[in-house]
Amino acid sequence: MIDIENLSRTGKILLSLAWVLISIQCLLGILIAWSLGFQSYEYNLEVYGSFSSNYFDIMLAVLPFLMVALVSLSVIPLCKAIYIQKSIIKKLLFLLGVLLISLINFETLAVAFERQFHKTFYQTVKFEKELIINSNKIFANNELIINSENLSNEKVLAIQATLISLEKEKINLQLAIINTYKDNQIYRLAQSFYGLNNGEIVSKRQLQLLAKTWFGTLAGIIVLVPILLSFGAFQFRKKEYKEIL
Repeated sequence: MIDIENLSRTGKILLSLAWVLISIQCLLGILIAWSLGFQSYEYNLEVYGSFSSNYFDIMLAVLPFLMVALVSLSVIPLCKAIYIQKSIIKKLLFLLGVLLISLINFETLAVAFERQFHKTFYQTVKFEKELIINSNKIFANNELIINSENLSNEKVLAIQATLISLEKEKINLQLAIINTYKDNQIYRLAQSFYGLNNGEIVSKRQLQLLAKTWFGTLAGIIVLVPILLSFGAFQFRKKEYKEIL
């Protein structure tokens, strides 16, 4: 004998969890829409000195992402439609809708992860640029040392002193980059994935590749979970319905 009450309770819990996750995804889309609208507002202030009465730019920035956010709410009803429909054609049509909306939700989450990633590592951009300039200076001074036949001893000593100073600056910049990165999970994963020691710096390309893979995987899982929860909830309710009959 199937415990109908427990089945009903389990189904409600699963469905509630699915709605919570979908609602968070919707809220995330709304926040991205607001962020883009605010960026449009700041752009008007920067270009024109004050915000004009042209709200059309803000609407163009906000409305598409607001529509994307609201569309995400239709995932669970579509999952239910797939489950209760007997027609294979209708099931496939609703499934296509779920897949398309899931792709939209995936892109929304990917955008959110990407924005957070760039915000996290924005501080290192300055250090990395300074490190490139520093490396170029070291290279140039080493070239002067190599071709120092026509230079006086005082000039050579001055170049060597400059090199020592540049090498110290290089070490400090590398340490600054490492200190910025060290508490970040993505950077530690990149170090482990590429087999680097703690003192070695992960290249920007390596970091971006791993971040895209990592965040893409997370986004895919997050999009998939409420769909699976929905189907699980409907399965429990189907068993409850059969038992009642």
